[in-house]
Parts: sequence; C-alpha cells; structure tokens
Amino acid sequence: MKKNENNEIPWIKKMGKNDAKTRLKYVSTIYTGNSMNEESKKNNSNNKCGINYISTKDIDNNLSVNYNSGIKVNDGIYKIAPINSILLCIEGGSAGKKKHI
Repeated sequence: MKKNENNEIPWIKKMGKNDAKTRLKYVSTIYTGNSMNEESKKNNSNNKCGINYISTKDIDNNLSVNYNSGIKVNDGIYKIAPINSILLCIEGGSAGKKKHI
C-alpha cells in the first residue's frame, strides 16, 4: 500500500505487528455485476418468479439488504453470485475507492 493511504484508514494503527495489509485483488477474485437500464427494470418488474435483483440502492448504510425491490430476473443474462460470496457495493467499477463495504 502507498504510505499516505495509512492516514486515511483510522483503524490501521490498531493492527497487530503480525497482521498483513494487502489489496483485495491479490487475495480474491472480484467479479462485477450487471447494471439494469430503465427499460429492463420495467420489463422485469412484472416477473412473478425468478431471482431478486439487488442494486446498490437496495443496501443501506447499516448493511441491510432490501430483497423486495420488485424486480426479479429469470432470463439467464444477469450474473448470479455463487453461494457464500462476499458482496461489495461498487459504483462505477472501482472497488478500491469506496469508504463503505
């Protein structure tokens, strides 16, 4: 990590001397999801069955997820995260520039 990045992370000084710092890209595989335009949202809002579509607006600052956005997808063109995946809220495709996960 760059030296000045430590100043931006308040808890970094509380890390133990044996704890390691690294970037997510070195210890994980990050896949981005799909965006849905207004026409797709309208078309999928009538689906009665399928998988609930979640966007970043459906996750609040307390990390609660609104699974009842009214949009369900079932056509196979949207990415589905594997079971036990970690969800990162990313706007604009840059996971390294967000303050909240």
